[in-house]
Amino acid sequence: MSVKLNVASDVTPLARGLAVIRAFDNFYKPLSLVEISNNISVSFANTQSICENLVELGYLSKNVSNNCYYPTSLCLKLASGFFNLSPLLQAALPELNGICDSMEGNVNLIGYDQHELTLLFCTNSYQLGEFDVPGKSQNLLYTAAGRAILSHLPAMDVMSLIFSAERIPFTTKTIIEPKTLMGEIEQAFKNGFAVVSREQNGDTVSIASGILNDRNEPIGAIELTGAWEKLRWVKKRERLGKSVQAISSSISTNLKNDSLS
Repeated sequence: MSVKLNVASDVTPLARGLAVIRAFDNFYKPLSLVEISNNISVSFANTQSICENLVELGYLSKNVSNNCYYPTSLCLKLASGFFNLSPLLQAALPELNGICDSMEGNVNLIGYDQHELTLLFCTNSYQLGEFDVPGKSQNLLYTAAGRAILSHLPAMDVMSLIFSAERIPFTTKTIIEPKTLMGEIEQAFKNGFAVVSREQNGDTVSIASGILNDRNEPIGAIELTGAWEKLRWVKKRERLGKSVQAISSSISTNLKNDSLS
């Protein structure tokens, strides 16, 4: 996923520096200057200058043996203020405390902003082949969290997002037809929760319900992710879906009450 720079000229240098840090979001290896340059659509010379500045500031490290770059632990400090002050986290964490053992999978708190999903909190009781950590990007179309959030957006916006997104058949169960995807999202709104079964991972089912702010706009979701063998039965999915919906509704209520105080 490339990083887009649609910003005013007076903030371009800052945007480019942040774009370099974001360039590593979906990679699990150090990146060369060419890879970073292609990812952020900036010239090689400018990318080299930005990377060297970030090395000097301590946000990137450079492997001198292959001239590849990777983020340092200092990048985590960029999120400290968010974790300290986020109304969503402050409202959600008390609700999530102590519920994980009864949910038969991972319970995740997903944030939503500018059509991007970000993992904010996870239990990791069920491993999906790679370790989920806060800050990881999530797929908007092929996660239950994404579809639960989309179910609260205007229909025309949802259709635009579906047609502009890359619809990849991750498995034989992946839904790629726009009309069918729209039907799944509409059903999520009727149910109060979304279910995605073996679409992104052949062994996984996810169930999610959206979190709304005081303007009834989606700002996140609670998502349960577990093994298909445990979550294959429709009645169990419905029961867990109602539980997830109850948690997300409680968080939404807390957010609305906090905005009034």
